[in-house]
Amino acid sequence: MNKKTIESLMQLLRKERQHFLGEFRRAEEHLGFIAEDRESEMEERAQEERSARLLASLDDRTLFAVREIDAALQRLLEGRYGHCETCRKRIPIARLRALPATRFCKNCAGQRETRALRSLEEGIAETGAQPAERRALLDETEWAQAVGEQPVEE
Repeated sequence: MNKKTIESLMQLLRKERQHFLGEFRRAEEHLGFIAEDRESEMEERAQEERSARLLASLDDRTLFAVREIDAALQRLLEGRYGHCETCRKRIPIARLRALPATRFCKNCAGQRETRALRSLEEGIAETGAQPAERRALLDETEWAQAVGEQPVEE
């Protein structure tokens, strides 16, 4: 990769990082507002609790995205950016521009997703649910694992 391409990808990663951190701050503000307003009726409270769970879920995904961007920036600094962590082949520039924090080429990402989904569906099959219903039973961490992402560490 030439220096100009590396600089443009680094700028893209930093821009995405700023976006996600702003999104995280906005979600935290909304959670704070919900926590302050506790004197509502039961139905409003249930809606607020659903909103709080949704915002917390968005927080987790946002933090995960920021961590992945930070890891990509570190790989850039170390000269390892743009190579698949599984097969070590170069990741096409078009894929890096579309998914700048990606750690895997398209083939390896697809294989990881297929294996993870198969494994999760086998584990959930005991519930008797159909495949679409099984996917609906996955929590955020299980879904992240199913699509080949690393789970958020707390």
